[in-house]
Amino acid sequence: EQLEEMRAQLLLAEEKQKAAEAQAQAERDARLAAELQAQEKEEARLAAEAQAREDRQARLAAETRAERAEALPRGLTLDDLATELSEFQGHVRLRLPSLLTDLFR
Repeated sequence: EQLEEMRAQLLLAEEKQKAAEAQAQAERDARLAAELQAQEKEEARLAAEAQAREDRQARLAAETRAERAEALPRGLTLDDLATELSEFQGHVRLRLPSLLTDLFR
């Protein structure tokens, strides 16, 4: 009878140990799942920030293109404007001496 009682206590102790190990494993699993979820949220946040940056850059590039297009008279290219600027500078250089003479009279 004493042997049976010892055997029952041993089985009970083994069951308690298994239950404690299962509880510890469940807690580890829950902690790992929470860490994974936090990591996924962080990755999603970073991806959203990167997308927002790309959207801002695309918007700024489009605004810059639009501003450049508005700044250029229709049908003129940058080369055309450079030529006109060069001609204007030449005209100013030719007229500058007479303009200065007129200014100091």
